[in-house]
Amino acid sequence: MGVIENPMTIITNMKRAIIVCDENMYIQFVNPAAEGLLGIKASTLEGTHFYEVCQASSTLDEITPLYADDSTLAGYIVELKNTESSCTTSRFPSLLKAIPDPIITLDLEGRITGLYGCWQYDTQIQWNGTQLLMNQILGKTHRDILGEEDAIAHEKAIAQALIGETALCEWKMKVPEGFRYYLTSYSPVMDHDGNISELIGIGRDITEQEERKLQLELEEQRFHSVINSLDEYIWEVDLQGNFIYVSDRAEDILGMPKEELIGKDSTAGVEPAELEKFRSTVRKAVQKKEPFFDVEIIRKTPSRRCWLSLSGIPVFDKKNRLVAYRGATLDITKQKQMEATLRDSEESYRSIITSMAEGVIVTDRAGMIIKANPTAENILGFSFDEIQGRSCFDPSWEMYLDDDSPVTRDNHPAMVTLQSRSASRNVVMRKNTPTGEPLWIQHNSEPLFRIGSEEPYAVVSTFSDISARRNMEEELKKARQKALEASRTKSDFLAMMSHEIRTPMNGIMGMSTLLLDTALNRQQREYAHVIKDSSEVLLNVLNDILDYSKVEAGKLVLENLDFHLPGIVSNVITLFQQKALEKGISLTSSIASEVEAWVKGDPTRLQQVLTNLVSNAVKFTHSGQVTVRLWKEATTPHQSRLRFEVTDTGIGIENAMMEQIFQPFHQADSSTSRKFGGTGLGLAITGQLVKLMGGNIGALSEPGKGSTFWFSIPFQRPLAQLSIGLGKDHPLPQKPDFPRWNIPLPVLLVEDSPVNQRLAITILTKMGLMVHGANNGIEAVKATAETEYAIIFMDCQMPEMDGFEATKIIRSQQAKTGRHVPIIAMTALAMSGDRERCLNVGMDDYLSKPVLMEQLIRLLDKWLPYERSTVVQPPANSHNNQFPAVSPEEDATVIDLTVLKNILAMGDDDHVEFLTLLLQIYLEDAQKLMTSLRQAVKIQDATGIHKACHALKSSSASIGAKDLASLCARVEQLGRTGELENMGLFFTQIEEKYTEAVSRLNRLVECPDLLN
Repeated sequence: MGVIENPMTIITNMKRAIIVCDENMYIQFVNPAAEGLLGIKASTLEGTHFYEVCQASSTLDEITPLYADDSTLAGYIVELKNTESSCTTSRFPSLLKAIPDPIITLDLEGRITGLYGCWQYDTQIQWNGTQLLMNQILGKTHRDILGEEDAIAHEKAIAQALIGETALCEWKMKVPEGFRYYLTSYSPVMDHDGNISELIGIGRDITEQEERKLQLELEEQRFHSVINSLDEYIWEVDLQGNFIYVSDRAEDILGMPKEELIGKDSTAGVEPAELEKFRSTVRKAVQKKEPFFDVEIIRKTPSRRCWLSLSGIPVFDKKNRLVAYRGATLDITKQKQMEATLRDSEESYRSIITSMAEGVIVTDRAGMIIKANPTAENILGFSFDEIQGRSCFDPSWEMYLDDDSPVTRDNHPAMVTLQSRSASRNVVMRKNTPTGEPLWIQHNSEPLFRIGSEEPYAVVSTFSDISARRNMEEELKKARQKALEASRTKSDFLAMMSHEIRTPMNGIMGMSTLLLDTALNRQQREYAHVIKDSSEVLLNVLNDILDYSKVEAGKLVLENLDFHLPGIVSNVITLFQQKALEKGISLTSSIASEVEAWVKGDPTRLQQVLTNLVSNAVKFTHSGQVTVRLWKEATTPHQSRLRFEVTDTGIGIENAMMEQIFQPFHQADSSTSRKFGGTGLGLAITGQLVKLMGGNIGALSEPGKGSTFWFSIPFQRPLAQLSIGLGKDHPLPQKPDFPRWNIPLPVLLVEDSPVNQRLAITILTKMGLMVHGANNGIEAVKATAETEYAIIFMDCQMPEMDGFEATKIIRSQQAKTGRHVPIIAMTALAMSGDRERCLNVGMDDYLSKPVLMEQLIRLLDKWLPYERSTVVQPPANSHNNQFPAVSPEEDATVIDLTVLKNILAMGDDDHVEFLTLLLQIYLEDAQKLMTSLRQAVKIQDATGIHKACHALKSSSASIGAKDLASLCARVEQLGRTGELENMGLFFTQIEEKYTEAVSRLNRLVECPDLLN
């Protein structure tokens, strides 16, 4: 029963009659005005039920409920009005009707005599399958209207109330919508003589609490299902070390029913030495308030002696008091048995060495074998006569090191010992045996010195067969892989739960946004903003957990794309520039001149790493600056290692915390999370992403002065930066065996590049196809309207009308006839989404430039399912079986020889004539395109730059000018996006590559002898 605080002075001095009651309507306080109205002293009224006073005196004017800090009902304030009427039927029901809880009165036999509060006489309930109004249950007992279980609960509480006690009972009632759950308090009502005249029951609707309870039970069942599917058993113990909880797996591992384990000593059966080691680890974990991992102990169970690995964490309450321990235990007995077997094997090898049962060979300074024992003969499978005088590194031994590199004079352990004058230990080598089974040898070498000499005169090598150990190591690797799979299963579960929580969270965020768009008072709007902001924070936490679980489960796949590195840095700076301005700090970036603008890697994950680091820097910096620096750390012919640094003048990090900042759920200290927010997963994800990209990450910091977070990642160079050589002695390939299609209809080739058009027509004609050519989309639309084609090859980027628009018109025309001709996109587009764009406008398939013979044949097989034959081409003329040489002084990085060889193979028998004609076409077309490009660059025409570079890229790639083609591709992209800064510099580079290519090609055109 709640206790009402003494009324304030203002209530005491009020002119109106005020009575204060507790939650069960017993009077707690009466002001002087009420005393005068009732004619009864306050001391007499206090403790009396308000019902008795209402029968004898005034009627209710107004009732106001009072609530405690935890929102539970504490009582009521009642204002009385002066009237001569004292009719209970007109006053008391009005009073109780205002009470938000259900109230009933009962006679001393337990029959219901009245219904008040939120229960009205027209309220419906379910009784024996029929619906009743509340007024129909008057005069009935609970046994008449409720089930057996609920009726017994009421009868027990009523029996307590009849002896003067207040009693509680929980029960449920069937209503049309289902069940409602209630908590009812029964109290006796005393008459003037102190006898119980009736009972009053005040209920509280606890349906929502019960439903939440049922939901929690369901979630708990789901949680236990997952827990019981794991290899380890989950446990919780009290401070005395007794089990409070164990999962089902405990029965399998400990050999006892889990019901018998509860309350038992969790360390029972643990060997004393192991027990002390375990307790020492737990004490350290409690002192540092951190988890402990993989503590191995030996325990005797009723059926066996087993090895267990324990991980756990001490549990503290809100007052920082240790209350329990929780953790998981894995049975590692099989693993330990395998390790013991391995140790036994190693002991056996040591015994063999001691007894000279190990293979022994002595070699001289030249590496020649001069001595060997019988065991060496047995191991190697040769007699001493067969190996004497042979070198230990003779290739015929077919010996390989552990990394599969062949054993040579330079890396054989005996020769290494000879050169270094020091021992070589435990070098593992593999020898292929006649049976095909590998023989694994562990090799040790010691130098032999003559007295007074510092140079060894020979080397003694001992070796043993470790094949069995290697096989066992493979088994151990498999066991470890199984353990890793179990860890990934946990991560999968974490990711699944994050997704499950995200769905209702999105609902909360959406509804709170809608709520803020409605008419709210100031307090309501504040509450709605708190809900929205809190849900956004929680969603960020879920995103961090999901990212972390993906990385941990090994499901995060990296992309490998060409991308513009300065653009990534600029995006990140732009993202946080406004926040930096709001805080009054400077946010800048600096990229060293030697860093390549274009690299190959994963731009999305790189931007995520930079975003995390810059976000933290801006968050923890209140004044000063944040700077992003990038320079080249190392370089090789195919890749560059780039170093990124994010430096701030923020709060800094204590040295003691530096080792933990890249660990999951760690921040510099707990106050950081409270003040700045965050999950502690950001840097953990960042570190794992950097490692996934083959890089390293670290940090330097000084508290109060700032921090520098750095990482270095290797990036491949794009194709345009790699040298493609033209060799001197490359044989011309035999002409391919062209399949021939026997079809009655021609095919249409739509291509604006003369070089690409000539190549494609040559190939398709040799396949038995009749080819019609069109130079742009307008010609293609006209041709399809006049002629019926078997298939259409459509370039995408063309003047006057491109391939996309032409395809739409052709499809519109065909829709009227009902015929569908396959249209194949034939383009050098490489942007993400280009393939989808081709298919969306009505094209059927996609063929990338430069066109490869195998791709073209597969595509024709797919879209032209006619019978075809194969024409075997005669071999190339003997005088043309070598590609023309290039003089040594010439740059051999301009033209790809493979492309030229393939062009020759596709031409007629006269290679010289065919290639000369093709190159002449290219040179004429390229000269026109360069003129157009020069003019477009001069007037900063982005569209003109894009179109000219697209055409020049396509034709240059077709004749093997890959450096020029790659550079054109980059400038084409800049023209497409309108990024024209430094365009003059790019055009100069294109001119240089173009001049080099023209020089080489002119030489071939002007000097046909080079082709003989």
